[in-house]
Amino acid sequence: MQRKIKALGLLFTLSIGTTLASDSTSSVKKSKNWSLSTSATLNTSMHHLDDAEKSISSDLGVSHSYKFKNGVRMFTSVSGNKNLQGERKWNWSNSAVGLSTTLGQSEAGRVGGTLIGYIPTSEYSKKYQKMITGFKASPSFTIFGKNFGINSMSISYVPNAALYFHEYTTALTGGSNTQYSLGNALSVNYGFSDQVSMNVTGSYNRRVTYEGGERDSFGFAATAGYSPTAQTSLSLGYANGGSPLAANGSNTDIDIFDERSAAMFFSLGYTF
Repeated sequence: MQRKIKALGLLFTLSIGTTLASDSTSSVKKSKNWSLSTSATLNTSMHHLDDAEKSISSDLGVSHSYKFKNGVRMFTSVSGNKNLQGERKWNWSNSAVGLSTTLGQSEAGRVGGTLIGYIPTSEYSKKYQKMITGFKASPSFTIFGKNFGINSMSISYVPNAALYFHEYTTALTGGSNTQYSLGNALSVNYGFSDQVSMNVTGSYNRRVTYEGGERDSFGFAATAGYSPTAQTSLSLGYANGGSPLAANGSNTDIDIFDERSAAMFFSLGYTF
């Protein structure tokens, strides 16, 4: 449970919260071709405080991006999390270096692309999985809401494919390492004003091991964002995710409102 909550918080609050801050800054300082973004997130499961399954953790992340004259943006990111219960050990996540750009844009929508390379800085990836690196390619397709008469809304679909490299096909824990993964995400964003917005994102992914084993996972998040200044963003949200399979291991059972696997999170972001 604790690991799941950390992953959910990091996935949704960093990707959404940092984007809100970056977009706000770029609209004010259009001539600025670089940015440095930081974010801090508090995650808590929906269990009662006296429940043994209760999980509380925090995430910290820093990302830097530079936009070249041809419109391509290069970015790097480092992040980690800390369980606020028990040993309270700090854990680094895998770091990333990537490129992103807009491939085409019109009044109807926008098409973009992102390529990410992963650096195995997490203890689990380095020590147990013996990961060397990984690469992920993600095209993005965005439709502007004004096509439907809603100027403040946008809908984005982002499929992705990732390939991983390890020293060994089997992890030291005994399981087979992931060789590649396929996934996709659909998000709806609505801006109530220049400062207040809401985002709902759903995702589904499949990981395939070197031995051919498959493991599916889903994710869901609903986030309300507030940017009091051009550089600052606040995010409050609800996230859920995990295996889409029921207890019998064969039937599908996706319940995004299941309190046993759900989490609430609060994130503060600042962009220089």
